[in-house]
Amino acid sequence: IDKAYAMLQAANTVSEVKELRDQAETALQYLKKKCDSTLAIQNECAEIKIRAERKMGEILKKRNKAKGKLKRGKVLPQSHDGTTGETLSDLGISKNMSSRTQKIADLPEEKFEAHIAQAKEAEEELTTAGLMKTVRADGNKEMRDEIKKNKPPVIKGKYRTIVIDPPWPMKKK
Repeated sequence: IDKAYAMLQAANTVSEVKELRDQAETALQYLKKKCDSTLAIQNECAEIKIRAERKMGEILKKRNKAKGKLKRGKVLPQSHDGTTGETLSDLGISKNMSSRTQKIADLPEEKFEAHIAQAKEAEEELTTAGLMKTVRADGNKEMRDEIKKNKPPVIKGKYRTIVIDPPWPMKKK
């Protein structure tokens, strides 16, 4: 586990981070199916996996900053280390994974760390899906705050009909 954390810290390319993420996922699945392991051990693998996903998102965002959104099959811009661009498919990354990892990278560091600590403390399974719920909740809070901040203008005068469709947060299951 310590070696995996060290390797994750040293990784600077999407390929290196993805390989570590995939290895952590494989170890996690093995522990769930074949071993009589504890949740704490499974969560160690899951933590490496989601930290790798966050780092992958950070790298993709840096490489993507000047180019707009990444799409499957599109060439990634040249990286900071001078390597040539690669497509998401070359890296074995789906559009969904690219989007998900970048959203995880957008989550403030303190909220990311709080999610991990809370799952461990509550002795719950640490998952990417659970982290994505935190990401969505954070985004919904920002949207609600923005709606509260921008009050609609007061209507003056007389009108026969007023059609109002106020913005409101929606819960998706």
